[in-house]
Amino acid sequence: MKKIVLTGGPCGGKTTFLEALEKELGANIIIVPEAATILLSGGFLEPNKDISWSEDWQTAFEYAVFHLQKSLEETAILQAKEKGISVLVCDRGSLDAAVFLPGGLGQAQLLLNLDVTSERLRYHAVLHLESLATADSDKYSSAGNGHRIESLEQAKKMELLSQEVWSQHKNYFFIDGQRSVDSKIGEALDLVRKILDT
Repeated sequence: MKKIVLTGGPCGGKTTFLEALEKELGANIIIVPEAATILLSGGFLEPNKDISWSEDWQTAFEYAVFHLQKSLEETAILQAKEKGISVLVCDRGSLDAAVFLPGGLGQAQLLLNLDVTSERLRYHAVLHLESLATADSDKYSSAGNGHRIESLEQAKKMELLSQEVWSQHKNYFFIDGQRSVDSKIGEALDLVRKILDT
């Protein structure tokens, strides 16, 4: 079973890519949805709406995201085996918790008792779509995702942390955000096709 992580800072084109991927290759892959969106859509208290944002809230949320992410991946593997599908594309991976925790990777290791190398090895490849926050900050917007709350500066920090967390993976593919969305999506689709063919 090959698991591919789709990652990157906010406003990188992940949702657009997943829509294109579903349309083009949906019968040959299983897409594992983003755990954070499931939680926020399913009743987890949302910051600046239901509760004030705090580091304590963020820590509790990322703890829940991490464990839900792993469960979503495990059940997707069961579904893939039933359907004879060999590739999963995960909307974020387990190490993405470190990107959103106030204490970064160090806090994630303590809170989640995780071994970074082992977590990276759970995935066959990492597709990193660069955020507009670092690629073209004039175009950055939080409007595309109803649950996105990050300012431009926060999004830049998250993009750089995401690179730090995932770039040591042996099959890490960074997709530059300074190009058109169609160009980024096209490159990411080509990479998934190559993985399907191997």
